[in-house]
Amino acid sequence: MILAGITGEICWFLRTHFPFINSLTRDGPEYLLYKMLEAPPRPFVVRDDGKWELRYRKTWLYTYIIGLAIVVPILVDVVLKHGSLNFTVILSVSAVVLAWKTYVHYPLHIIIIDKRKNVYEYHKRGRLITTEPLYNMYIRLIGQKCYPSPGGSKSSNWFFYLCLKGVGLEEFKLSPHTEYEDRMRKLGKRLSRKLGINYFDFIDESPLHDVRHRPVQISIPTWAPA
Repeated sequence: MILAGITGEICWFLRTHFPFINSLTRDGPEYLLYKMLEAPPRPFVVRDDGKWELRYRKTWLYTYIIGLAIVVPILVDVVLKHGSLNFTVILSVSAVVLAWKTYVHYPLHIIIIDKRKNVYEYHKRGRLITTEPLYNMYIRLIGQKCYPSPGGSKSSNWFFYLCLKGVGLEEFKLSPHTEYEDRMRKLGKRLSRKLGINYFDFIDESPLHDVRHRPVQISIPTWAPA
């Protein structure tokens, strides 16, 4: 999942800034990513008790770890060789910031969906953060307008991705950016159907919303939450 996400972001950047790449393949690189992700309920897994579970750490964690692996050896080498004081201070501050960022992003996030009780749980650092009814969790198709770099084509493109949202949850990105709106919509609906949660399209008021759960005595909304 992490590999697919990173690859998708690279493809999105290249196709945005270098449009000629679009013509190199018939379906484009995002199609391969879509095929990797099209089999729900990834990235969720089914536990022995029948509950769906998602475990993840924030993607930026690996960037900070790599940064630490680069900065710390350089800092040690500079200190042992009595290098420039300013350079040592800069490296020291960078190492502290990277270490702090690593600590903040390291906790394991766990989301558990219990379809029998129609509730979900969110755990962080081994503690239960919140328990909410399923109507407070949903998958949202996000549309992002991307403008080309200066000097390039004046046209702009829309890119789409899926994310998991809910009350008490930190937003979790389920897919990389892609220009295939219909495929992402189909994937989002399939995943929400499998998990038994709501799906909302990227347009706030849309007949394409797929609402399975709602608060008691409240009609099915045609608008999507933020």
